[in-house]
Amino acid sequence: MSNYAKRREAEALERKQNNQKTALKALIIVAVLAILIGGGYYLKNKSSNKQNVATATGDPDYNIDDYVKLGKYEGVKVNSIKPEVTDETFENKKKSLMDAAVEYKDLKDRGVQKGDKVTIDFDGTMNGKAFDGGSGKDHEYVLGEGSMIKGFDEGLYGVKVGESKTLNLTFPKDYGKKELAGKDVVFEVTINKAQEVSYQPKWDDEFAKKSTDGEYSDIASYEKKVKEDLLSEAKQNSEDTLKNDVWEAVVANAKIDGHPDYVYNTVKQKVTANIQSTAQMYKMSTEDYLKLFAGGVSMKEYIEKFVNSQLVSEKLIKELKIEISDKEYDKLAKADLKTYGVKTVKELEESYGKDNLMNHYKAEKLYDYLVEKANVKEVTQAEYTKLKEAASKKNAKE
Repeated sequence: MSNYAKRREAEALERKQNNQKTALKALIIVAVLAILIGGGYYLKNKSSNKQNVATATGDPDYNIDDYVKLGKYEGVKVNSIKPEVTDETFENKKKSLMDAAVEYKDLKDRGVQKGDKVTIDFDGTMNGKAFDGGSGKDHEYVLGEGSMIKGFDEGLYGVKVGESKTLNLTFPKDYGKKELAGKDVVFEVTINKAQEVSYQPKWDDEFAKKSTDGEYSDIASYEKKVKEDLLSEAKQNSEDTLKNDVWEAVVANAKIDGHPDYVYNTVKQKVTANIQSTAQMYKMSTEDYLKLFAGGVSMKEYIEKFVNSQLVSEKLIKELKIEISDKEYDKLAKADLKTYGVKTVKELEESYGKDNLMNHYKAEKLYDYLVEKANVKEVTQAEYTKLKEAASKKNAKE
């Protein structure tokens, strides 16, 4: 397989994984998917739903009006990110493409140095005891790229394949995991394999031809294609972010007075199951998941967020009388086949349940309506980031 074919295959896999991540976030954030609408609907229809919630405790016959009083949901003010490809974005992508195109050959007769690709086994201990995430087998990476803590790579320079080295290091004071920040650690490292660069690409016509198997003969046309792909990604990100921000504003405007036990327990089951599934898929801890998807909030806060989201969704769908016709359902389900990695609507329903999918589409229809009615101001990515940081600091003080 050519380098270009390998890269295209890798990009396809990455897109599939990103689609799965996006889909998963949608399943959770939308909240109505795989949960319930209409007070215990799924409990009463569990035979038609493979992913039923029959084990949830609490009374499914509740009145949503007893728990939610809607605030302003039409015309909420939000900022929308202007889809654009900045010089920085392009340069980062350019570097990524060139790094992926670097070729290596097995290293002989010298110790490793910065820029070499190594495969290592490592075991870390703190006060003589192993710690979570401190060990790894056949870990492959490029020395000097900054993926390991300070002193790790430098300590391996000069070590040859088959040799081991003891590294006495200290985690940075601002390290992501608080229990490790600033702590002394000992790593026992063995280099199993090492390779040095045999081909270092340059951003030129040769790179365009070599990395695309001749699909692009000059760097100008290839660069244009790269920027078009980046703009497409920026547009999708803008749409997803706008929908999320509108929804957060609508939920924040609503007044929620408690929650039915049935809803809380059902949401807890589904959110917990999704976290465990995702954490296992991407080999991350629950703590890492919460940092990545939830800004580092506690599990309790995370669950409550989606309980509130569920209740407001249910109230609004009832208020606006949102329905999905059979024709709409069929069209939406077929459009989702590629996203969820299945070939037929039947397979999709077997994986998620038709009732769950129907409710998901109702929620999506609701969110599209809310975005259409929102008071939107377009800003740059840099402006959006500053506004978000300012809002975050303000909320922290309050």
